[in-house]
Amino acid sequence: FIPSGCAAAVHVYFPDPWWKARHKKRRVLNEAMLADTVRVLQPGGKLHFWTDVQEYYETTIELIQRVTPLVGPTPVPEPGA
Repeated sequence: FIPSGCAAAVHVYFPDPWWKARHKKRRVLNEAMLADTVRVLQPGGKLHFWTDVQEYYETTIELIQRVTPLVGPTPVPEPGA
């Protein structure tokens, strides 16, 4: 429902990590969602992804690098730092 190339950014904050191995296929950040993200982003658009689960972060970064042309991760300074 979202037109191609219309978004400056896509934000995904603290998605459910689906801890058990058999449930990981339910994670929101998967190949299909990333393909849609790339499709709706304008040239130079960004995906903002935040999680507090290290394993989810690492596997998602690997997936993003493997299946998309997106660049990152970009360091984000801590508030007050």
